Amino acid sequence: MGSWEVDLHLVHLDQTADHLLRQEVVPMNLRRVVHPNWDQLIRAATADRAGCVVSGFHPLTASETLEAASAIHARTSLCMVFTAFRPATRDIVRLIKLGGTEVLDWPAEASRLVATVELSCRNSVDALSLRRAKEDGLRRLASLRTEERQVLDLMLDGKLNKNIAASLGIALRTVEARRNRIFTKLETRSMAEIAGLIHDAQEAAIRKPHFLKAGARSIERRAINPQRYAETR
Repeated sequence: MGSWEVDLHLVHLDQTADHLLRQEVVPMNLRRVVHPNWDQLIRAATADRAGCVVSGFHPLTASETLEAASAIHARTSLCMVFTAFRPATRDIVRLIKLGGTEVLDWPAEASRLVATVELSCRNSVDALSLRRAKEDGLRRLASLRTEERQVLDLMLDGKLNKNIAASLGIALRTVEARRNRIFTKLETRSMAEIAGLIHDAQEAAIRKPHFLKAGARSIERRAINPQRYAETR
């Protein structure tokens, strides 16, 4: 998992599984954190760290587990692995629908448990890396000045430079200068790349809307289809 700091969160886990994972934490280069309950785990889990939650799944506490799993999925990039003796099909389906969740019939072979945890940690790293990239695009959009956003809005409408100049009542050279600054600030080379950046930033804005300045929100909320734009400036 490279240079990433990855956490292994354990909660409500039976002794056998806990023992197996305690032996494997060092070889897997994970930081092992044991939580007495779901509330403490939710408070400890942060959006800026990758990792995996491993927990036993018990029908009697299914409602609490589902609620906690939903909260973790909404707030973090952590993946989850559940060991279940007698899983209730309906509850398992609800868990899996959250995404990033694996359910193992327990007891299971030690190698299978370890492999599932390791794969879940790698998936969490990938998910966090992707989310950070989208948030970076959101920051770049928010860096645009008001006059640059005005030009970008019209660019997204497919207007030519001369039409943009007429719409805003500015010189053609001014449009060209703002257009160049837009591509530079967004670190893009084509309208297709800009459209893709906005499309990805929409997901990041749902989690962290404060990244966007008020003036950029009209751009961020646009319905963007990256395939609509040709691969040209």
